[in-house]
Amino acid sequence: MISAVKSFYFLEEHDALGGLEKVGTMLDKARYSNSLSSKLTAHLQRINRTDLIPYIQYDTKHGKGGI
Repeated sequence: MISAVKSFYFLEEHDALGGLEKVGTMLDKARYSNSLSSKLTAHLQRINRTDLIPYIQYDTKHGKGGI
């Protein structure tokens, strides 16, 4: 997955996206799966950064209509 992000940055940097979306636009639309959200939440609890959990919850897919 990281290589896909790197490739989009490469295309964007060289004005070669064509009709593809910019990385920032895709990131704005991206939502965490419930599984990843749980893992991120557990990690934040382990490192005592529970202040960030509401941000994870906000960016988590809800139901079948998530992005």
